Amino acid sequence: MTANVGARLEQGGRILVGSTDSVAKILEQFPKMVGSRLLTTEVRPPGGDTAFIFENDLVLNCFPAQSHEGAAWVVRTDDGN
Repeated sequence: MTANVGARLEQGGRILVGSTDSVAKILEQFPKMVGSRLLTTEVRPPGGDTAFIFENDLVLNCFPAQSHEGAAWVVRTDDGN
């Protein structure tokens, strides 16, 4: 599976940054997720749009911008499993 993924980081329903924003703006907002606890993950059919819901009302929404048939997401632990 190969995919180009779009993403938006939201807080309280307000978009903080999106994947088309400048690298500087993305790097400015990214630390809000670091150290935040992941509460739940929602995968929405049919396209596999996925919301990673963190504490502090942070939501990272990811969606395929372009994909080929196969697995939509692969999650691995630190040891590669």
